[in-house]
Amino acid sequence: MADFAQALAVGALVSLAAGAVIWLVFSHSMSSGTGVGTWRLARLTCFIPLIAAPLIYLVPEPAAPLAVMDPMMDHTALSGAFLASETGNAGPIPPPALSFVTLMKIYLAGLLVSLALAWLRHFQRARLLKSSRSPDEHECRMLEASVPDGELPHIRILVSDSLPAPVLTGWASVIIFPQSLFDDAAALRIAATHEYVHARRGDERERLIGSALVTLLWFHLPLKWIEQELTTARELACDAETLDVLGSTARTAYAATLIDAMRLAAPAASAFGPQDRRHRKMRIKAILAGHRPARFRSTILAASALTVVIPLTVAQAVWIDRRDAPVLVQQIEPVMGITAPAQSPADIDRVNLAQNMAPAADVAFTARPVEGGRISSNFGPRPARPAAAPPFHNGTDIAAPEGTAILAPAAGRVVHAEYGFGGSEAWGNTLALDHGNGWQTVYAHMQGFDVAVGDTVTSGQQIGRVGNTGNSTGPHVHVEVRLNGERIDPADHVPGLR
Repeated sequence: MADFAQALAVGALVSLAAGAVIWLVFSHSMSSGTGVGTWRLARLTCFIPLIAAPLIYLVPEPAAPLAVMDPMMDHTALSGAFLASETGNAGPIPPPALSFVTLMKIYLAGLLVSLALAWLRHFQRARLLKSSRSPDEHECRMLEASVPDGELPHIRILVSDSLPAPVLTGWASVIIFPQSLFDDAAALRIAATHEYVHARRGDERERLIGSALVTLLWFHLPLKWIEQELTTARELACDAETLDVLGSTARTAYAATLIDAMRLAAPAASAFGPQDRRHRKMRIKAILAGHRPARFRSTILAASALTVVIPLTVAQAVWIDRRDAPVLVQQIEPVMGITAPAQSPADIDRVNLAQNMAPAADVAFTARPVEGGRISSNFGPRPARPAAAPPFHNGTDIAAPEGTAILAPAAGRVVHAEYGFGGSEAWGNTLALDHGNGWQTVYAHMQGFDVAVGDTVTSGQQIGRVGNTGNSTGPHVHVEVRLNGERIDPADHVPGLR
């Protein structure tokens, strides 16, 4: 899972960078008017890299033929060329800095804290609703007179004796008015109209969606900033629509009521409550001047957001290591009159060496690779397989606790012992033994090695330990048996694998 973890990490980093740049550009222009739709687009652009990252990973690398094999040629040539490339001068591939399991532990720990804070806010809201009451007959008449067209009765109304400012809360749009507000009919009319406009626009529902996104992506600070600016944009739009209902002559009174509400310590759920100094000044200025966001400017900013995020998302394809496609081995039939492709001197030597080798003889496998291990996946087709895994399993998986000894099933020589195999890091720490006469065994996802390349081992000797490296879903060792380069069922030759 190392490559998939890397894809998620790259997507998160690109999303953070895109969100920060967009927030800096948009917030700088906020005083000139940035509409709600523009900030919604800014929020959406934060998710584009996160969604694209796993999709890029799932698109496999182009499958290149491993070798071109003549049916008359011994398969040992392919095996020798394969191992030669593995033990060349490229050097070992360094292991990933963070595994998928580590990243998930970090994310889940932060998510747990974020959910705890969200539950605390929900508990405070539930306690506020429980302590509130339904309006009496006099208060109902005042509310009906405050909002035109009798729309307010279609929304649940509550009254609180301790609440300092009106609150719109909940998916079902509950408005809680402070009891003290009924002493001033003009202020009640302004506050009721404002909260009614919020409810009609669905602003509280959108706020709850944004809060849920920030809770899930607790590490995404730019997203939190964008949500704050989106809240302000909704307030500016609500202020403009409220003044359309109240009339332009109510601008001064509306601004004064808003200033009074800002002085009160309203709860976080209040849409008519206080914000930071910059947003307060922005709202009052917009109310008194009758300013509305310019559509043309919002369009320019939206185009700028896409200009920022699209190149970054495309760049992810370079940074993310895509999953490996199944290795293809092509066979060609010799045809009269057709000249084979030119071969290098090294290729000719390998072919000559393979043609001069004697047929493979049996090797005595006498030791079980892992004592006490459990067979978790056999050789052959596996319909129920892990995500992105090939449909055919070319080895046998033995599950055991990390650190369990891995033993050589037969005498041989170590020809590979490093991170990765066949040019892919998905194997994790991998060791290969050459037992002679075309027989080889491979052990993947190891924790570490107890032997080195060139060492000679005996049957039953410890060669390494069970691990969870590379694309692994748990501690185990993947065992393969190869005869002249062809993978065969290990259970037919190695004891204890049935």
